[in-house]
Amino acid sequence: MSSNVSVVVVVPVLVAGAVLAGPVLALAAVSKKMQDDYHEATSQLKSRVMLQEVARSQAAIQDREASQAALRLAELTKLQDSDNATLTMIENSIRQLAERLQAMPVVSKDLTVRCQSLLAALANRPEDALTVLDEYFRISQEIGSLQTVPIVATRRPEAQLRDALTTLRSEVLSPALDSPPCARIRQGFLASLDALDHLVDREPKVAAQGVKALRERIHRELRDQIDCSRKQAQASLEIRKATVSILAHLTAVEKAPELAGFHQQAATIRKKLVAALASPDLSVRSITGLADSAESLYNECQGFLQSQVQIAYIEQQVREVLLGMGYKVGRPAASDNSAILAEIDPGMGLEVRMDRVGNLVTEMVAFSQSTADVNLSKQEKVCAITDDLMRQLRSRELGVREKFRSHKKSGQSLRVVESPIAANDQQTSAISEPRLLRRDQNG
Repeated sequence: MSSNVSVVVVVPVLVAGAVLAGPVLALAAVSKKMQDDYHEATSQLKSRVMLQEVARSQAAIQDREASQAALRLAELTKLQDSDNATLTMIENSIRQLAERLQAMPVVSKDLTVRCQSLLAALANRPEDALTVLDEYFRISQEIGSLQTVPIVATRRPEAQLRDALTTLRSEVLSPALDSPPCARIRQGFLASLDALDHLVDREPKVAAQGVKALRERIHRELRDQIDCSRKQAQASLEIRKATVSILAHLTAVEKAPELAGFHQQAATIRKKLVAALASPDLSVRSITGLADSAESLYNECQGFLQSQVQIAYIEQQVREVLLGMGYKVGRPAASDNSAILAEIDPGMGLEVRMDRVGNLVTEMVAFSQSTADVNLSKQEKVCAITDDLMRQLRSRELGVREKFRSHKKSGQSLRVVESPIAANDQQTSAISEPRLLRRDQNG
């Protein structure tokens, strides 16, 4: 007949400030190293080159889908680079406006201040670049109007028009119109600019009207294209950030051999990441969902390690108390858990183990069938030892309290285990290293 548990006590969370030493300290260091690995991976993966290297390495060891994922990462990087180039273009155009203002005989302080404000805003790479762009367009138009005022317009109209055409040409050639669908639009604008340039000397007034109308068309097209590209760039940035987060969390998990039971989950998330990046339906939501999964796995591993530190610390305290009470201590033979076994009589022992919900379980066991019979004197002895064990654990500030105690009935037998205590008294080295509980292990 299977035996009942003799005594169960509840053990609280490890007391803050507890001194960790030896194997317990080594186990606690695994959790700290895992955090360090995550931060190191995050720092490295923020580099676009590193991100592409990771993608290429995946492509080398996996399949065509991984190659497509690598290409997609490269495309996302190009989108971000293009967005940065667009912001730089706007910044350079504003600087040119400021220079034109300074070259005027009568400088508008209001326009100068507005240009400086825009440059300050761009320095922080704002998300709402369209607001900056619209203000740039307004200032550009106001400068064009200001140059028609006699007291300001000291230069020949032809020279002013050619300045305006040069500015518009640089805008048309900006990265905002680099995409293939914009090729015909750009060519049309360049042809119009060439036609106006030929018209400047012959019909300056007509050319001025054409410049004004063309400026409005160019600015409208630039705004639409920059609005679209910025949305794409923002999405690509979120995807890249989420990808970095996923890879950093997974790297931290995979680099810890103590977390081997979690490595398959990490591999599954990594495979899903490759599939998502290779998919034509790639979206921010699909990647951020995987980022949440990777972070949850990382947090689960951290919780697992912390629980193992607690278990190892408590196990260490139990072992020290039992050794101090004069008993030989070892582990149950052929056991896959972190139980400790103390020999209290030649044929009888006290097994102490942690279950999966954090209870410290003590059980009277026999080393052979011949000693498995239950009698009152055996139970009283084990109860007395358990009381003493709990008292001494409390003195070490573990704060244990008894949850329940059950007694064997007449006719029942103790659970029989093989004694781990060797004749050469190697009991102390037998449990010098803590064992990690399996994630699916029952208490």
